[in-house]
Amino acid sequence: MNGGCNNTKGGVSKSKGKDQVETIVKSKAMQTSGLNSNVLTLRNALFEEDGKDKDVTATIAPIFKAYKRNDLDIKLHFSVKLSKSEFKWAFGLTKEHMEQVYDDSEYGWDDEDKGKELKEDGARFLIARDETTGKLVGFTHFRFTVQGEVLQEMSGETSLFVWDLQVESAYARKGLGKHMLKVLELIAAQQKMKFVSVPVQNACSIGNAFLAKVAGYTPDAYLHELLQFSAEEEGFQVYSKELGAGKKV
Repeated sequence: MNGGCNNTKGGVSKSKGKDQVETIVKSKAMQTSGLNSNVLTLRNALFEEDGKDKDVTATIAPIFKAYKRNDLDIKLHFSVKLSKSEFKWAFGLTKEHMEQVYDDSEYGWDDEDKGKELKEDGARFLIARDETTGKLVGFTHFRFTVQGEVLQEMSGETSLFVWDLQVESAYARKGLGKHMLKVLELIAAQQKMKFVSVPVQNACSIGNAFLAKVAGYTPDAYLHELLQFSAEEEGFQVYSKELGAGKKV
């Protein structure tokens, strides 16, 4: 992933839904057995049996939590909440790369809205740190949800949604973004998600070009066929990759 663009719902988005953790906690209100099963899968991805936040990288092999290629020495670590310094850095990096993209779209960039997204309870993060300098150099903001959440619908199959994938410009075009996406795929598979989904603004040429080169990602057919999703009308496309445990909707 080039440092100048990412995959995100940031800014003012008419597809922005409420925090899904609240919905998952209130699973008793769900009526269909299929959705109940999905909600249970999502809860298991978020929490341990004792209710504590789950470290979804605990069972990922150490080799995948490091990236030592193209003169980089990077370690990845997982977090359910950004520290103050991490938040300031992640917000600033995202704004630097995305503000103009959103201003060029129908949404427009909104500081408060993006800040709230990064602090919501359902947010999960992979953070990349340069082992040589100690600097933060990239991050992904992802969530465990269902495909329809992007249209404010609790419908469809379980999916790990990649809302942000940002890499510092000095570390871009070296394979780090692609490696982080691969780690997210491993996490999604271990947590029994059916898909990995990546929303990309239509105006984000770098993000669209990046997904076009990553094997397995295509426009999400479920959103188009059953929820009448239109990338042209919404201003963004959702690329999804079906995992081994997935099934056609």
